[in-house]
Amino acid sequence: MILEKIGLTGRDITTMKVGGSIKKVIFVSNEEGKLLTLLNSMEGNWRLIGKGSNLLIQDAGYEGTLIVFSDESSGYISDRHLVQVSGGLSMEQLSQTFLWLHSTGAEFAKDIPGTVGGSVYMNAGAWGQDISKIFHSAKIWMDGEIKTFSKEDMKFEYRKSILHDLYNPVVFSVFFNLKEDSQDNIKSKMLDFEEKRKKTQPLLSEYPSSGTIIKRKQKEIKEKGLAGYRIGDAMISKLNPGFIVNLGNASSYQVISLINLIQSKVGGDLEVEIL
Repeated sequence: MILEKIGLTGRDITTMKVGGSIKKVIFVSNEEGKLLTLLNSMEGNWRLIGKGSNLLIQDAGYEGTLIVFSDESSGYISDRHLVQVSGGLSMEQLSQTFLWLHSTGAEFAKDIPGTVGGSVYMNAGAWGQDISKIFHSAKIWMDGEIKTFSKEDMKFEYRKSILHDLYNPVVFSVFFNLKEDSQDNIKSKMLDFEEKRKKTQPLLSEYPSSGTIIKRKQKEIKEKGLAGYRIGDAMISKLNPGFIVNLGNASSYQVISLINLIQSKVGGDLEVEIL
């Protein structure tokens, strides 16, 4: 499936729900190799995204093409110890795939609002787990061809991988290691993580956000008295000051102003990308 849309904004395609107009948005799944055909035809200014988490579109908009890769097709076992899934698979569905396969390690993924590809790109994680711990290898498009990256090739760090240093890499599919466990144990871990998230993080169902904005700076932000500080409808979360939430009608300018304020007070690296 390939669907082109004109007139969409950052509010339409990001979890923060802020930002101006985008020149063109193309929605694509990878059925019948359509994603590869599309990528090899792209020219000019373009980027591929997943669910729009960890992404801010500026109020001035984006003068290029955004490719939204979403593919909820089921993963398949390539051998007893590996499962292959699409890079466009949601993290929610990844956790359910592992549950179905009686395999542990992806419980943390249940409430992460992104895709497998984006999560591999940034080594997403929570509660002491992350993508690198279950990652085996990936098929990644770059410079017109698909290459296989091993775990060693990926050079995973905290919320980072080698893909940050490459130009427009696209994660086509990922192989994950399977480690057997009972479904009861897996469900129990999922429930535990869900309860922790409710108590410690603002939920997207309540306020739009882009997840953690600054890496590992929640404590310092709170100590500086910035929790609850707001500019317009953008606010540093009181529940978890690592998050900036949209109270209803925030602009990208207001969100970025809070980011600049936080970095002026405590420093830190961004976990979001600004286009």
